[in-house]
Amino acid sequence: MPERAPPPIRITAAMSYLNIERLDKTFPRVPGDKESHAAQGGVHVVNDMSISVEEGEIVALLGASGSGKTTLLRCIGGLETPDAGTISVAGRPLFSVKAGVNEPPHRRNMGMVFQSYALWPHMSVVQNVGYPLVRRRMPAADIDARVRQYLELVDCAALAGRYPHQLSGGQQQRVALARALVAEPSLVLFDEPLSNLDANLREQLRFEIRELKRRIAFTGVYVTHDHAEAIFIADRIAIIRDGCLMQMGSADQLYDAPASSDVANFLGFTNTLCGHVERGNDAANGTAALVTSAGRLSVLISRMHGGQFGNERFVMKCHPSRTQIEEAGIAAAIATPGLGGRIVDRVRVSADRTQYVVEIGAGITWQCTGRQKQELDIGTAVVLNLAPEHLHLFRE
Repeated sequence: MPERAPPPIRITAAMSYLNIERLDKTFPRVPGDKESHAAQGGVHVVNDMSISVEEGEIVALLGASGSGKTTLLRCIGGLETPDAGTISVAGRPLFSVKAGVNEPPHRRNMGMVFQSYALWPHMSVVQNVGYPLVRRRMPAADIDARVRQYLELVDCAALAGRYPHQLSGGQQQRVALARALVAEPSLVLFDEPLSNLDANLREQLRFEIRELKRRIAFTGVYVTHDHAEAIFIADRIAIIRDGCLMQMGSADQLYDAPASSDVANFLGFTNTLCGHVERGNDAANGTAALVTSAGRLSVLISRMHGGQFGNERFVMKCHPSRTQIEEAGIAAAIATPGLGGRIVDRVRVSADRTQYVVEIGAGITWQCTGRQKQELDIGTAVVLNLAPEHLHLFRE
């Protein structure tokens, strides 16, 4: 049976730069919608959400389509009105039901970068980037200097006189980024800005966004469904599912200690084994034994999420990148403990990384991804070295 979803996580930090406290948003029921949530009166897209962002930090909202991450971003920007909760930036209330505060978007001092670029087609690059400053009635000479400064930052100074239809997708997104930053906003909101670009350009712009953040130290909230993008760009990641915050932390914190089976699944912990845990003689050292059909594995008691020793069943999860693979002969020579198996498939996933599929029992396979000095052939007998700190146990 699937694991019961944990209650929403609330993260409160009164002194943080951006504070979102107990935010709620429900969309009205759509006529003809037969889903159970709709039958109860509407779609609960943001559910009692509390998140904090520190000044100078980028936090990624990571989740599947329909998880509520874009609605949350729109609530922050004032493009959607929440039903409950509070939003404040640098101590300034932007939204509060109790206090009757709901600042309109143009008074929130935020920049936004959209998936669709959203450049005005009748304006040149200079006019598009300078528009936020024109609205603030900045002197023309100051506008010209600021716009050229930010076009230089995004390497688009040579495009100043062009119009959006004369730009490539990557150039349009760089111009949109300059427009979002030029007014030096309190917060920059990114709504999947790279999803319309090809893979090579996405990687290049990830680096450029990160470099811009280093150079001008803006604070941002970044919506994406791409794990690699979130890891590369963000300082911390908030995993969103069904309108709830499932877990928040740095990439290392999330991969080293997923809070639930659902979080582990979302992060790509594809390797699973079921079994029961025996305390054994090493419990005093913080270890126990997971007994599975593929063999016994040493596990850390601290990695057990609830449950008891004995007959209670656990699902053990491990990420493919956290497994070391050795040829059986070499493993035997150096006495490497682990699960024995045979390679049944392999896929080159990058220039220097290969993913292997290893059969470790009848109908049981294990995926492992890593750098190998020499590629192992299909059919090779191997041993999988599974470090206890990388094995996470959840009640079945």
